[in-house]
Amino acid sequence: MPEERSPRAPLEGGKKQAIMNAALAVITEKGYHPATIDEIAEKAGVGKGTIYLYFESKLALVSELIDSVTRAHLNEMEKRIAQVQGAKEKLLVLAGVEFDFWRRHAPLAQILASGEMVGMAHELRDQMRAARERYVRLIQSVIEEGQRQGVFAPSIDAALAAAIIFGARLSLFQFAAEHRGAQPDAIRGQALDFFLRALGAAPAREA
Repeated sequence: MPEERSPRAPLEGGKKQAIMNAALAVITEKGYHPATIDEIAEKAGVGKGTIYLYFESKLALVSELIDSVTRAHLNEMEKRIAQVQGAKEKLLVLAGVEFDFWRRHAPLAQILASGEMVGMAHELRDQMRAARERYVRLIQSVIEEGQRQGVFAPSIDAALAAAIIFGARLSLFQFAAEHRGAQPDAIRGQALDFFLRALGAAPAREA
């Protein structure tokens, strides 16, 4: 008798990644709530039942997808800032990466900003918390670098400032979602100017 497979068993042949890629494509096109498992299965080229072998619900699938995308996003941020010199320049690069993420994955960014994932599995909440802490540490390190360079005010609590920037990032995603006529570059520019002034640096357009 063949061994019964667990709903959480790993997928062979890259099927799991194909399902997650399909979910990303469908949700990016339609949004979280309108997207259906049937559409994701069709996009992935698998049967609907195959998805339920490994993801117990759409919420579980999207929770894991967000975890995967978030980790890839953080890896990209770390890679990009390693290629530039200067704390102010690193913040500019990070802002660019953030808004590129919004352009590519607006529905996922909106889910993160709106709290739609309140019901996600406990282990994924832990992973998201770890990702948040990693993000805040990254921003904090850039601020501390700027303080050593004399670019940012030394009196600023770098950890607190990084946490504020992280929270504001989610609010900016929500603002962009609610004001669809707003230009992402304009939002990014104004947000950058605000944070650079708050950190004690000249705004980007005056640099």
